[in-house]
Amino acid sequence: MSKNITKVTVFLFIILTILSTGCWANKSGKIKKKIEYRYDFIEKSGEYSLKIRERWIYEYDTKGNTIRALKYSSNSYSVKIFYYEYNKRGDITNEYNYPFSHEDICYRYDYEYNGEGKMVEWRIYKKDGCSLMSSCKLLRKYSYHYDKKGNIIEKVIYDSEGNLLNKFSWEYNQEGNKIKGAVYDSRHRLLSETIYEYSDERIYEKLYHPSPVLLWKVIYDERKNEIERVIYDLEGEVWRRFVYIYNKKGDMVEEKEYDSQGRLSRRTFCKFNTQGKIYEKVCYIYKVISGKLREIPVEKIIYEYEYY
Repeated sequence: MSKNITKVTVFLFIILTILSTGCWANKSGKIKKKIEYRYDFIEKSGEYSLKIRERWIYEYDTKGNTIRALKYSSNSYSVKIFYYEYNKRGDITNEYNYPFSHEDICYRYDYEYNGEGKMVEWRIYKKDGCSLMSSCKLLRKYSYHYDKKGNIIEKVIYDSEGNLLNKFSWEYNQEGNKIKGAVYDSRHRLLSETIYEYSDERIYEKLYHPSPVLLWKVIYDERKNEIERVIYDLEGEVWRRFVYIYNKKGDMVEEKEYDSQGRLSRRTFCKFNTQGKIYEKVCYIYKVISGKLREIPVEKIIYEYEYY
């Protein structure tokens, strides 16, 4: 009984880990601001209308770095704000999360890099208040290690007291291609193992827990775009299947989700402007109603841009 509970717990942990986007005048090609209007579809008497759920505003510097993001609720009240800081090389060094509600929690994220620009440490802090001067308490620390070629070979996660939580490791072949990955718990017990295979200009990523129980399989095309992801349950049966379609420029224009019976359950369409920027995303779900598969719109996102 305890073994089954442990398997289910690990399975859910991995699934949740997996389940981690009209234009103004373009003067220089550099985006100064991006606005996302996120709508829900509301059904009434068989007709659907849009209702604003939230609005996001992203502000960028001339190098393309995000310097501020603001989240507004449906009534246009600001509910959360993010600030970002960078070093001279353009690497993000600090991130601040400030909600406009005393019930929410403020966070700060710090990043450190080596001489080659590789991230070597990431720290997450919980702030005692929502001002820049508020004291912070360390929650998590991520440590990254690389080989001589710059390939990441280890990521270690520690809690606020410096105790090990999880460790991720990777191996590579002589060509520098990733061939194996592993995840361990705080007691150094193997949680999962990932195997990478290369064939016909495609990459196949397979995760096992423990071997030979296959939990998911991912296929990438020759441009390293993810084109298919299949998630299995602990009995080896398909739980979900995702298919991704791209245009000639490599932009994802469609995403399909299928259920355990192979039936289409969710579909998302993306549209891009002549500058290659997304300007619309619409999501549908599919349900069998009165013996027929019906398409139901659930979400729409409109993107607008302002340029330097």
